Amino acid sequence: MSLDYCNEGDVKQLSNSDIEKFADLLTRSGRAEYSARKALCIKIGIEPHQLGFLRELADADFALELINYLHTIDNQQALCKLCNLLETVFQTGNYAADLKNIKSKFDFLTDNFPRHISFSNYTQTIRYQGKGKPLTLRYQGKSKPLKLLPYLANRKEQKAELDTAVQRWLNQVPSYPLVCIIHGDEYQSHDMFLKCLKKYFLPDSLNLDPKQTVIEKFLGWPAGLKNLDSLKDRLCINLANSVLNCSFATLEEINTTFCKYIDPVIIHTNLLTEDWQQQGFEILNKYLEFWQNWPDFIPGQKLIVCVFIKYQIKRQKQSEIFWYRSWFSYCRNLYNRHCYQDINHKIYKQLEALTASNFKQFNRLSGIVLPELTSVRRSQVENWAHSDAIQKLVDEVMTESLIDEIRDMFDLWEETHSSNTIPMDDLAENLNKLLTSIAVNEYNFS
Repeated sequence: MSLDYCNEGDVKQLSNSDIEKFADLLTRSGRAEYSARKALCIKIGIEPHQLGFLRELADADFALELINYLHTIDNQQALCKLCNLLETVFQTGNYAADLKNIKSKFDFLTDNFPRHISFSNYTQTIRYQGKGKPLTLRYQGKSKPLKLLPYLANRKEQKAELDTAVQRWLNQVPSYPLVCIIHGDEYQSHDMFLKCLKKYFLPDSLNLDPKQTVIEKFLGWPAGLKNLDSLKDRLCINLANSVLNCSFATLEEINTTFCKYIDPVIIHTNLLTEDWQQQGFEILNKYLEFWQNWPDFIPGQKLIVCVFIKYQIKRQKQSEIFWYRSWFSYCRNLYNRHCYQDINHKIYKQLEALTASNFKQFNRLSGIVLPELTSVRRSQVENWAHSDAIQKLVDEVMTESLIDEIRDMFDLWEETHSSNTIPMDDLAENLNKLLTSIAVNEYNFS
């Protein structure tokens, strides 16, 4: 039986207007009333104790907080179930039309799967026809299995250091934000490392309940800012917009919002080599000072700040081999590479000094600089192929064929790039092609 499913990128997002209408419908249904809240949570598949705002808010405020919370943590299943509950109340009229429009944003959870089939009782079989024998992969569950697996091929060292830092942080009294600095060149898939942090690493390090998730918020770096004395105000505005859709909230008001959630919160920011080049070498210290002045935590609050430093390296393009076709462009890129190399070296030394000092000048932070994200060796990918996660997908008898394909991949890369290591961006693309680009999807239902 063949079946289509929707990629995450195809899912429509709720607008602020959608969230307000959704909350209004929930309030009008009566299911946001104090006496009905616990039952509502159970029916949509969340634990009532997860909501720090369960008891203290008026009906309309509770409805808005609940919808915003579920949307923030991307709990699409709970939102879809909530739509189904409200359908029994609003069957005709304008309210029904509003609900239908909102529910259309979650149709990927219903229309792409037969309604009599649960998310956990299908098996996906993927056959890849490569140079050797066909590979047979089987996966049982509700989410696509291969999306993040290639990005775990060379990140054990970072995970081990993170575990140590998290345990030290959890034992810290009083508790402060945990700052985690992740650095590597721009081709090491920083964004996917963040997804691995959110989905695998932090839930494991924090020993989260399976029903808990990690809330993610982006704090944009003000790259055009020339006066770093204004950095604190600009960061506060950017964070308020990200968390509350409001530019004028204070740090205390933002932290109060975080305190309502039992789930850990990740705030992540990207810094590029060009930011150091344009704004000077104090930008990291200034950023850490912003979090140094964060309001006091309440008991049990968990806030993780992730700084992703991307070393720009201006990788040489194949076309540049024929430099005589564009001499000016070649010289310009060569100059930029030299400048970035020098800045990257200084950033690296700055991170070494920060590690050696154990973040001593930031006594209201718990900090860790994770080992550099580096390109991947063949041996590391072969170890990945033998890992439990991959062995659950690939038949044991087919592991040898997978190893052969990995060997061919590295031989070709070394031949064309004169390197025996592959950047994570390129590696993940190749591994995904290996496993799925010529895949035939078959679904067998029990």
